[in-house]
Amino acid sequence: MSITEKVVVKDPYGLHLRAAVGLILAARKYKSRITLKKGLVMANAQSILGIMSLGAYRGTELEVVSEGEDAPEALGEIRDYFNSPQNWS
Repeated sequence: MSITEKVVVKDPYGLHLRAAVGLILAARKYKSRITLKKGLVMANAQSILGIMSLGAYRGTELEVVSEGEDAPEALGEIRDYFNSPQNWS
């Protein structure tokens, strides 16, 4: 199963290192492969270098693709992560 959803980076500092680490920890809870896309650039949500290479600043729209047996749950957690202000400080 593969599902896709768009999220927006809301932090004034963008998808910075601390937020990226939190995102990785959330992604690692699941068996599904989670990919972040910004235009033509794709990054594995479990890769710090990949996430940082996106250059996702405030207001950047990212496409989240979750593929695997627990894809809906994984995508839900990633969506909640992007929508939760306490994850970004």
